[in-house]
Amino acid sequence: MANRRVRVVRSLKIDGKAVFCAPDTTPKGAISSELIIYKGRKLKFPLAEGRGYIRWEEGSKPKWQRCESFSDALHQQVRKQIELHAVSAGIEVKPDDPSRLRLEDALQQYVDDQKLLKRSKKTLAAHRITVASFLKSCHRTFLDQVDRRDLLNYADALRKDGLSDRTVFTRWIAVMSILKFHGIRGVVKRGDTPRYTEREPEAYTQEELDALFAACKPEYHALFTFYLRTGFRMQEVMYLEYHDLDFKHRTVSVTAKAGHGFRPKSWEERTIPLEEGLALALEARCSPAKRKGLVFPTRNGKPNGKHRLALTRIAKRAGLDDSRFWLHKFRATAATNWLRGGIDIRTVQSLLGHKDLASTMRYLKPMAGSDLHKKMNGLYAATSAGV
Repeated sequence: MANRRVRVVRSLKIDGKAVFCAPDTTPKGAISSELIIYKGRKLKFPLAEGRGYIRWEEGSKPKWQRCESFSDALHQQVRKQIELHAVSAGIEVKPDDPSRLRLEDALQQYVDDQKLLKRSKKTLAAHRITVASFLKSCHRTFLDQVDRRDLLNYADALRKDGLSDRTVFTRWIAVMSILKFHGIRGVVKRGDTPRYTEREPEAYTQEELDALFAACKPEYHALFTFYLRTGFRMQEVMYLEYHDLDFKHRTVSVTAKAGHGFRPKSWEERTIPLEEGLALALEARCSPAKRKGLVFPTRNGKPNGKHRLALTRIAKRAGLDDSRFWLHKFRATAATNWLRGGIDIRTVQSLLGHKDLASTMRYLKPMAGSDLHKKMNGLYAATSAGV
């Protein structure tokens, strides 16, 4: 008689080795979800660790099938047992449709596609995190089984993990893009998309900037002045090379750096004017013969990804609240200064590399605090002679 036994096993890493272990059984004979048997010992492993499989034999050859989760393994065990019994009884079993995409394969196809499209490392990492978190939440086997309830449960699971409303929204949109990539639409209803409150961009006050730059060494003074005067993003500064600087025409450009895997989006490739004092400071940093490579590298000439860390350390040394200092705030300050200085909003949109005007409009907000007091005092001082 053919062997119709199907076992559930778990793939785990024990003592540094990947091994297959059989789950323990409860006193009533049910399969334990967390206890496993390994070399005669009972060990406890959370369900989040490892992966479930089912194992059976066809003749003398063992067969394995990977499952999405432990509960899916129990489900697949029952299905396979029914299938083996049916085959043994001479009943023809219709195999699964080979064109039907498994959920995990569909998600991986999307990530692979983005990799072929040369998306940035940061973007690919974000996609992988989204895929992993969705697979953890959704226990469907096939892509076409994903429904509205799965997506609502996914958003709820992200909130329970303590993620912000903005992050929940971003992950939701990413999953919807994957479904759209595979031609699946109309899964959710109007109003299902998670909502979040857009925070207004914060700009540094002049007092904060004065205190910060007073505590900066020359190297960081030039670095953060560049952030402040150009509105560049972190990676744009990290991968800035001397050939991007045109000292003759006083301009700086954002360009792709294939060697570093940096490629800005098409609408972010731009050239903006360099303020005279900043241009002179950068020009004085090295002789013409040495103007090659990165402008703000590490000591060994590599891209420096620790600008934020340096900023918070300098803020602490200056006696400031370091939680109020981050790199993107320089970009917000640059945009605010340009708009308040009289540069029209369309030009500021171009300087920032924004695709749409709405992104730039967020920086057009009323003055407040000490900056408003100074502006008002200056205005009244200028007109007091005529009062």
